[in-house]
Amino acid sequence: MANKQLVCALLWVLALIGSIIEHGEAASDFVKADGTSFAVNGESFYPNGFNAYWLMSKGSKPSEMDKVSRALCQASSYGMTVVRTWAFKDGGYRPLQSSPGVYNEDMFKTILLRNNTKTGVVYKDDPSIMAWELMNEGRCKSDLSGRTMQAWIEEMAGYVKAIDRNHLLEVGLEGFFGGLDQDQEAIQYDPFASSRNVGSDFISNNQIHGIDFATIHLYPNLWIPHADDATQLSFLRDWIHSHSNAADEILRKPLLVTEFGKTSRFAGCNGVDKVAFYRTAYAVIYKLIRARSACAGGLFWQLLLPGMENLSDGYEIILSDCPSIANIIFRHSRLISSLNGPSLRGLTSTYQ
Repeated sequence: MANKQLVCALLWVLALIGSIIEHGEAASDFVKADGTSFAVNGESFYPNGFNAYWLMSKGSKPSEMDKVSRALCQASSYGMTVVRTWAFKDGGYRPLQSSPGVYNEDMFKTILLRNNTKTGVVYKDDPSIMAWELMNEGRCKSDLSGRTMQAWIEEMAGYVKAIDRNHLLEVGLEGFFGGLDQDQEAIQYDPFASSRNVGSDFISNNQIHGIDFATIHLYPNLWIPHADDATQLSFLRDWIHSHSNAADEILRKPLLVTEFGKTSRFAGCNGVDKVAFYRTAYAVIYKLIRARSACAGGLFWQLLLPGMENLSDGYEIILSDCPSIANIIFRHSRLISSLNGPSLRGLTSTYQ
């Protein structure tokens, strides 16, 4: 049996940045999955945002706490509505969990049942949190049948939902097909045949009761590194479309692209290949949203601020340094905002 304490060390959180920044308090309604769409109080909601795994670490240091508010305010001004960040850190420097079951209150202590000392709201009751994620890019190469991963997700999903029935829950998958679904039905959705070998399975894992929506990640230059730019962009389109089709036709759940990014061979984030990648990714996502498919939004990897180059991984976007991509993000944000329900269009301010 899995250790129940483990789940709190693996959670990521997707939070609504508009309600945190502009209102200074919890949002009034929880995000729900409505068929293959998201909704807040019955109104359509299309998540649009970024990854910033570092928020918890910076927020724990008085000298760097301002980086958290600056990043959220900046993202909100560009029209972004959701941030995906760590809700775990095991061992090492300033850990959340220093040893099994031993939590550091300075970094939070436990998650689901913790009372937020700033708002007085227990996390499981806080609508500013959109969703919990069980793990990030989980793989189990010691059991390529997929049964070990499937059993772990079933147990952990049940455990989280027993504590928190307010929030959405997702697994944190990259999107690989395989494991339990080695049949033609699964393979027809897979444009990446070599993916069926990591012990996870996009379809079976997301069919588990308690898992409310599906996720994929997207890194063509890592997965098909020797392919040219045109082939990588073609893969990008196929990867999103194939998973959106599977979410529509089999899962009947929403799909989020919770990580996508690209390193550039040219001038960093201003390289023509990276700009083309972002333009294409957002165009595909927007087209699928307009078509009312299961694909409901995307979060790029990753947002940094000036002066945080020590966290650089080649995929970062510093908006002030990346004007072309910043403009693509802003235009996409405005398009997505226009599709949200009327009361949700004011979640963000306007980039000047």
